[in-house]
Amino acid sequence: MSRSENIEEIFRLAIRMQSTLAGVTISDIQKDCHVSRRTAERYLEIVGNAFPVLEQTNSGEKQKRWRLNSPTLHTLVKVKESELSALQTVIKLARRDLTETRASELNSLYDKLLMLMDKNNKRVVEPDIEAMMEAEGLAMRPGPRLQFNTKALETIREAILARLEVKISYTGNDRKKRVHTVQPYGLLYGHRHYLVGRLKGKKDYVLFKLDGISLAQLCASDFEYDSAFSIKHYAENSFGAYQEEPFDVEWIFHKAVAEQAAEYLFHTSQKVEKLKNGQLSVKFRAGGELEMAWHLYKWGKYVTVIKPKDFWKRVEKIRKEPVVP
Repeated sequence: MSRSENIEEIFRLAIRMQSTLAGVTISDIQKDCHVSRRTAERYLEIVGNAFPVLEQTNSGEKQKRWRLNSPTLHTLVKVKESELSALQTVIKLARRDLTETRASELNSLYDKLLMLMDKNNKRVVEPDIEAMMEAEGLAMRPGPRLQFNTKALETIREAILARLEVKISYTGNDRKKRVHTVQPYGLLYGHRHYLVGRLKGKKDYVLFKLDGISLAQLCASDFEYDSAFSIKHYAENSFGAYQEEPFDVEWIFHKAVAEQAAEYLFHTSQKVEKLKNGQLSVKFRAGGELEMAWHLYKWGKYVTVIKPKDFWKRVEKIRKEPVVP
């Protein structure tokens, strides 16, 4: 890493340390800057020498945390055209794949960033943003897309934040409409979007398709939130959204597509190995047989399922069974 890259990395660290109330740990610095512990400690020392307002926060954790308690960096921060262009791309993706409300919120953030910029910076950046957006271009995906009630989604989001029960009108795979009282825990976005929650009086977590929810109404009653629940861990237990008991998976990709397959992150726990015959082995542990099957179809004859041995028999068995309520 060159000297200029070091300076830029340390400056980014200082910005983060000023933008957080909780503060950052040595481990955070290691992860964000991709450096060793010794280098992370040296970065922290440099920031402390440059900005005497560096303070240690009392978080109650074993790991120490630090933050910059000063507006010192406000006038030094410059928003890049590439950053604003990236935000515009995310806004378009949100408008395409999520909701207009989400896109509007991000667009409001974009406008506020422009408002905070000085005139000279804005005069230089705005034409560059327009040129960059034209050059990058975001193809709007053709074909059918699932639609859902955005008003119901906003009500669900409010219920999640307030930890209130929500009553939903829901149409499942059997096409029958039912009313459920749900304790909402989070949302999963993917090829299809889901609400993760518990039915009132039940302990198991259930997936509800957002496109199956026609109405959502806040309840006055709150619920005892399970602090052990993590939407991140919940999602990692499956290949897609479907929650099943995790199992060992191994796929072998033919040498003709090995290079292409190596570019994919099939699962966060995957272990990839290039075999002597040019083939590629991918191993991970997760549930979600149907979604695995849907993905494997695109590779056709160029992929072989090694584990589980009875994978395709299991898929055929559950193919006609409903996977969500």
